[in-house]
Amino acid sequence: MVPRVLYVDDSPLARAAARRLLVARGFEVVVAGSAAEAQAIDPAPLRGALLDLEVGDDSGTAIAEALRTARPELPVAFLTSAEEASLLERARGLGPVFSKANETDRAVAWLSDLP
Repeated sequence: MVPRVLYVDDSPLARAAARRLLVARGFEVVVAGSAAEAQAIDPAPLRGALLDLEVGDDSGTAIAEALRTARPELPVAFLTSAEEASLLERARGLGPVFSKANETDRAVAWLSDLP
């Protein structure tokens, strides 16, 4: 069975690039471009979620918290270019934080290592 992951980013280019990369690495990818779209997705079949921290209609941490309300054990991580210290600190309390600039491969490896 192909592992299914959620990728959330408000940039259409980032979503397309992430989808191509994750599919090439053997994942089925569900993408969302907003918090509202992400929160409408059933987290039950997901192996994990990779979220941008700065999503137009909300924050990645709010999305993570909503997903975890439905499925408390869901692994979440953040792939972001955000630099705001308080936002990064809050995210680190929910899961690992990877830089879009130079840690995309580490984020994909994190997803690959999930049970």
